[in-house]
Amino acid sequence: MRLKNLYCVLLIIILVVAPYHSAAGQSQPFQQIIQYVSFGQYEEAIVEVDHWLKQVQVTDEEREVLYMQVRYLLDTLSSSAHTKQYKLFAAWSFTSLAEYIDQDTLSYFSFLSRDLEAASDRYEATKDPEVKKKIDLLYHAMLPTLIAAQEKNDWAHVTELTSSTFIPLLDNNLQGYTYGSVPVLSDIQVQDNFNHSSLWIVAFFVGGIIFTTLLFVSWRNYEGERNRKKIRDRND
Repeated sequence: MRLKNLYCVLLIIILVVAPYHSAAGQSQPFQQIIQYVSFGQYEEAIVEVDHWLKQVQVTDEEREVLYMQVRYLLDTLSSSAHTKQYKLFAAWSFTSLAEYIDQDTLSYFSFLSRDLEAASDRYEATKDPEVKKKIDLLYHAMLPTLIAAQEKNDWAHVTELTSSTFIPLLDNNLQGYTYGSVPVLSDIQVQDNFNHSSLWIVAFFVGGIIFTTLLFVSWRNYEGERNRKKIRDRND
């Protein structure tokens, strides 16, 4: 009887642990890329990215999106003009997009989102210009994943992404901008006092996303073939 109970306990442990082990295994290349960049091992990070790109199974359209983000990451890591922090954000931006396209999960994006929220709180309290720079980097690191979700009409994930994303809001007192949370549309619709400020926030966000998407598509059409050729030449 005790042996049977032991088998039951072991089975429960396996069923509980196995999914987490599988997820960790799937994220291993991304973790390695982040680790390499964190330690300044940029060549190793590039090799890891190249290896992952050869293994991943995605559609041609998704691969084209990945190629452009890979190109941006390679250029960033290879440049001596960029700081280590900038390179690290570029790596996080790539892993966020790659994880979403490959695994349809958002763990890396969620990490960026939490970091962005914390940085926004610090900026509101300190008005530190260095924190503002970090917010800019974080926000732009998150944009490729958001655009990819929108282009796929993945509205469930778009809602999840935008509900935790921050956008710049004009602040006349600071002669610059601070960051406020993008409201969830369903939450706004049930408010009794839907003021012009909330409407402006939504309009600003939607217009910004549309404008960014148009720029992204135009740029992709212009450089897509050239980027693919360079990646293929590098693989050869």
